[in-house]
Amino acid sequence: MKLKRHSARNISQVNFAAQHWWKDRAFIQRLAEGHISIEEQKAAVWYEAARRRPEIQQAWIEGNFSLVANGWQFFTCYVVNYLIRSWPELDPIQMASLTRASYGPWSVPPAGFSTFPTTEAEQMKVSLQKLNLPKPGETPDAAQRFVEHARQFADNGFTIFAVDTKQHQAVRAACAAIEKLPPTFRKSDLKPVMVYRVPPNISQADEQALKQMEQQGTLTSQYMDELWRKYPSKPTNSVNAQWNRIAEGQVRVLHKRPRKGKLIEGKQFNFEGICHELEAFDNGCVSDFVNAVRL
Repeated sequence: MKLKRHSARNISQVNFAAQHWWKDRAFIQRLAEGHISIEEQKAAVWYEAARRRPEIQQAWIEGNFSLVANGWQFFTCYVVNYLIRSWPELDPIQMASLTRASYGPWSVPPAGFSTFPTTEAEQMKVSLQKLNLPKPGETPDAAQRFVEHARQFADNGFTIFAVDTKQHQAVRAACAAIEKLPPTFRKSDLKPVMVYRVPPNISQADEQALKQMEQQGTLTSQYMDELWRKYPSKPTNSVNAQWNRIAEGQVRVLHKRPRKGKLIEGKQFNFEGICHELEAFDNGCVSDFVNAVRL
């Protein structure tokens, strides 16, 4: 029976090109009059972009409708369940579920974009999460589940504290201390990289070749070892000498741009621009926004 359902489900049933609902006059008027929140706008285009991802379409064909399927985030799993319907074809409860999932504490939005809510009440719900310790006498499995639950927050850029909430003064002091800490980032926005030191007397030709290899992603530690042997500048008797440390591991933050000395999301949200991009995608063009969707 399962195989029959899979064989009957075909992505050709979905005509994306006929579902450009954002061009509907009634919708455009509601948007212009401010009846559609920025949170719903972001969720709607993210939903439509996710529907167009081949991985999600394949999951729908195979009937992987569980909210924990493939280790994907909740938003993605909702899209798999609703894929055959465009955004306006969803009922209000489904729209609300997707919108909340789009900015939830474990949400991983399209690369470079922010889905942090604009209302203070929702910001508080998302930003402050209470973790309940396992009760005394519970099985070791309960402690393991707690750690795994806490790890989900850490992977999504949360720092876990113990805050004294017995009096307002203590809460204010804790908040002031937290604000002094450096920012954190989602695990998915971090990339470990090797940073290589360049010999100080390197030739212009070798420096150009080095830059080209970096751009192409073909630079190796072996090549750098050979380059430093080619340009010896210091004695190398001590393995701890600075000139022997030709590379170091670093973590690079992705999808961000600097503003006033801080890193913010790399791209500004533009509803109309993304809708045009989705139309172009349905006509066979490449879409940066569709590619930016993270499962």
